Amino acid sequence: MTWLEINKKNLQNNFDILTQYRSGPSSIGVVLKANAYGHGIAEVIPLLHSRMDTAYVMNLAEALAIRKVENELQLGSKRILIMGPTSWEAILEASQQNIDICLHDFSYREILPSLREAKISISVHVVIDTGLSREGFLPTTLPALFQDLKNYPNFKIQGIMSHFAHVEDITEQDYARQQLKVFENAVADLKKELHLETLQEHISASASFMTLPQAHKNSVRLGALIYGFWVSPEMKLSTKTLFSELPAIQPVLTWKSQTKTIKYIQKGVSISYGCTYRCERDLWIAVFPVGYSDGYPRIASYKAYVLIEGKRCPILGRIAMNYLMVDVSPILRDNPTTSLTAVLLGKSGEESISVQQLADWSSSIPHEVVSRISPLLKRVVV
Repeated sequence: MTWLEINKKNLQNNFDILTQYRSGPSSIGVVLKANAYGHGIAEVIPLLHSRMDTAYVMNLAEALAIRKVENELQLGSKRILIMGPTSWEAILEASQQNIDICLHDFSYREILPSLREAKISISVHVVIDTGLSREGFLPTTLPALFQDLKNYPNFKIQGIMSHFAHVEDITEQDYARQQLKVFENAVADLKKELHLETLQEHISASASFMTLPQAHKNSVRLGALIYGFWVSPEMKLSTKTLFSELPAIQPVLTWKSQTKTIKYIQKGVSISYGCTYRCERDLWIAVFPVGYSDGYPRIASYKAYVLIEGKRCPILGRIAMNYLMVDVSPILRDNPTTSLTAVLLGKSGEESISVQQLADWSSSIPHEVVSRISPLLKRVVV
């Protein structure tokens, strides 16, 4: 059996700690895309619902999953913003469920006649491309957008947003400051052209939340920090230069697996696919029912270890789709057993494996590690 434990106290404490680092009265929204960064939307929403301002997701399915939890637990409805592209069918459903959408480009013109004919309105956030060169309107295209928004009142302008391109991998923020200036100009232009007094202005996510306080505006989107991990070592270093002490966030997720398959392997025998690992001595191995189909990265083969009873136990051979094999000789030597539980992410005794550590073994980043954990795995709030 393989499962995830979601630490309620750490999640809520992380949120409360981070509120102390806000610049001004910024509201804090939680990014719940990718199944709440692998932590589970159904598990996270009840724990943070009363604290957060807005829920940020990428698609209609995630937004409806939040509404489902709200309805089942009678939590009331929080503002939800779908940050990804939306089809006409999704827009119809979003309008009925009081869910906001984003306008990224002029493709919205294709559905304007249908929107008017259906006599519905939808709250929208205008996305500005300030330098990421991904989704969003370039500043030169804003006059045409403003004209459309004046002519089609079905779009109710709720907010304006952008995303930084280069804040987490460096310790200086010149490019981010340039992006921020472009964003501020776009905000001013939108307010002026459409005679808007207030907008939900959000460009700051986890990395810029700590490294660029002037970007907080009146709303911020937090993901990684809420879940208790840093975006990168460079971001952590940048934060140290701005604050006397780092926020004492704690990991929320622990990933565990239990096995009853334990066997004695003799010297010279190969383990796993490709026979790339050959035992140099007699040893005990445990076979755990978890692999890359569950999101544990195959590229971590030959580098990663798990924790069992507070001890590091190396993974042997290639990580398979549904299994990984672990050297448990030191554990069985001291305490013979037929069942063992391994910690793949989290703490065991005095040892711990962080999301950053697993990302390093995988030549990746923490975001990829957690977002790829299978949504099919059981999640338990502890």
